[in-house]
Amino acid sequence: MRNADPSQPGARALLALAGAALGGSAAAGAAPPIVTVQELRDAAAPRLTAEEVRALFVPGTVSEFASSGEWAGWVKRWNNSADGRFVIGHRDVRNRWTWIAQGSWRIRPDGAYCIQAQWTSVQERWCLAVYRHAGAHYLGHPNLATAPPGAQVGRLTVVTAGAEPVLAPADWSGRWQAEGLEPGIPWGAELTLEPEGGTWRAYLQVAPKFAPCLGKPIRISNLRSLGFAVTFKVVASEVVNGCDDHEITLMKVDDQTLEGQFATGGPIRLTRP
Repeated sequence: MRNADPSQPGARALLALAGAALGGSAAAGAAPPIVTVQELRDAAAPRLTAEEVRALFVPGTVSEFASSGEWAGWVKRWNNSADGRFVIGHRDVRNRWTWIAQGSWRIRPDGAYCIQAQWTSVQERWCLAVYRHAGAHYLGHPNLATAPPGAQVGRLTVVTAGAEPVLAPADWSGRWQAEGLEPGIPWGAELTLEPEGGTWRAYLQVAPKFAPCLGKPIRISNLRSLGFAVTFKVVASEVVNGCDDHEITLMKVDDQTLEGQFATGGPIRLTRP
């Protein structure tokens, strides 16, 4: 299945819905974002069959999953591409930062939904069953009978529009204000993104100090869509000898916001002025 033309209404609508999901969607109604294994047991929550799971995760859908445990309050969002690959974002909704990885998804013969993703410093891999509860879906342990009763289970929301979401130049073109932490120092930047490139000018948000890489217009190259995200390189080394180049990957939160990270892991947020 080929990626749909991003100008098509179906693809654009799905991208808009997916962005709302990353910001904290009410798509699942009143269903709580987190329940426990015991709650699923008490409600005799049915586990979806392999056929039902395949019907839920059709290529072109976008999945949102409420993280639990130490990551409670964070939301994961990814696209279920026809080739089994995806771009996944893990968003701290409260502080508005998004970390991004690439990986793959599959459905086991028993109906368990599996993903693996390579984050900056760790690989994530799991296979979970899909349960129906409180008018929503939840991803949990494949065997509730043997799972710890207090274990938390996150809500799953799957958005369908019949076309794979694709970030297009219209989503990133224009002027932006950037802010981030790299490496652990708050900084800002003014940038202009075009269909295939642009310009970047960075500054510190703390007391000014000499830094030869700051304040100079720097070329942005290799700007391209990854389907569910956009990536580019800030080529600082060609302006000042010794300045580091930076690779950045971003996902769309809404029409005014892109969030993501440097290849080294530092977070970055772009907003339209």
